[in-house]
Amino acid sequence: MEIDEVVARLTKRYWPVLVLAIVLPMVLVAVLVSRQAPRYTAQARVAVSAEIPKSAAESAGLLSQVDALATSRDLVQRALASAHITGRDPATMAQHDVTVSGNGTSAVMTIGVTDRDPVVAGKTAGALAAEVNTAVNASRIGNLPSVIAGVDRQLGELARRRAPIAAAISASQQSRTPNANLPLLQSELAGVDTLIADLSSDRNRLSEELAAAGNAAVVATAQVPTAPDPSGLGQKLALAAVLGLAVGLLIAALAETVRPTVSGAARLGRLLTAPLLGRLDANPAVLLSLGRRIRLAARRAGVRQVVVTSATGKPVPDWVIDRLGSVVLPPLPGLHPAPVEDPVRIGALAGLGPLPAQNGNGAHPAEPGQPGPVLRVGTMDELDPADEAAPIGVLVLAGGSTNAAAVHGIRDLLAASGWPLLGVVAHPRFGRRP
Repeated sequence: MEIDEVVARLTKRYWPVLVLAIVLPMVLVAVLVSRQAPRYTAQARVAVSAEIPKSAAESAGLLSQVDALATSRDLVQRALASAHITGRDPATMAQHDVTVSGNGTSAVMTIGVTDRDPVVAGKTAGALAAEVNTAVNASRIGNLPSVIAGVDRQLGELARRRAPIAAAISASQQSRTPNANLPLLQSELAGVDTLIADLSSDRNRLSEELAAAGNAAVVATAQVPTAPDPSGLGQKLALAAVLGLAVGLLIAALAETVRPTVSGAARLGRLLTAPLLGRLDANPAVLLSLGRRIRLAARRAGVRQVVVTSATGKPVPDWVIDRLGSVVLPPLPGLHPAPVEDPVRIGALAGLGPLPAQNGNGAHPAEPGQPGPVLRVGTMDELDPADEAAPIGVLVLAGGSTNAAAVHGIRDLLAASGWPLLGVVAHPRFGRRP
């Protein structure tokens, strides 16, 4: 089965289902969006590092760190308390109303807070940025300041301890009197000086690490938003339409699997191994072409009576029989019906050339050795039982969509009667005048 046939089978018969499946979700989404209260988003920016990240992976790591801090319940709770805001659940806000985004591969991160009140959004975003800034500094620096402070205390104690020892040694050297404790004092002073030198070296190293770590800083404070966030109605409607179309196609595919159909007269003709003779239309040129093809098919099959049946199983309207008869049957002797158009011009419009000349009674003359013109066009209900043995051809009238079961019915009719199938006539608006 070709893809165009699959599309035709799903759309021609089930287009109301597809339209309904698309329209209903779109209407529902439009109603829900229109009823939502406006939301406001305030943003603040934090530079989490003084150095530019050397790679995208390093930038992504900084973003993940800030996101983990900003969306934590404790930090949001502290930010709300710092901004003196009540009536907000920290856990809900941290999960749904806080967003963190990067700015390229830089170390600057944007923290956004969304709320129904623009003032609350602005204050919370500013307080949360300050909390994140403090948390980043604490996580990066760790206890380095306290370690440096401890080293400073030890240096102070050693300096106080060294002062009396150095004074005693200086006094002994100035008095020029032998002092048995002088070597001991000098040894103790050397030990204290060694400790002071080691602690000073450690302090310098810790100070360098502290300076290299850098400090996070708020580079853009949050402002109270003046306009609500976009509702995103267009994107939501498009998504609803796509999902609705998918559901509609699924429903149509299931229905087509349960009750398969044949879409269009051309596909029905291919399935019945019969030609598509034309389309029943109000256009005189189209009707003239259809009538000539029916006559040619009847002559080839050697029949002079045509039975019209519907592929859908519905009764064939009388006006359809009259219209087919007007272009297939020859005029009655002595009657000269007014043509709807000049035959030569109609034949040219239909691409068939001028109509052949008629004999004295208005009928087309039969060629030697060939059957005469078609004498009757009707339905099965109008067929006289006495004429059932006569050569009869079947003409199938097909609408836009035909059940596959009807094809078996047509085949059964042909097998039971032995009548030849002349062809298929398309009439998409079956049962109504075009």
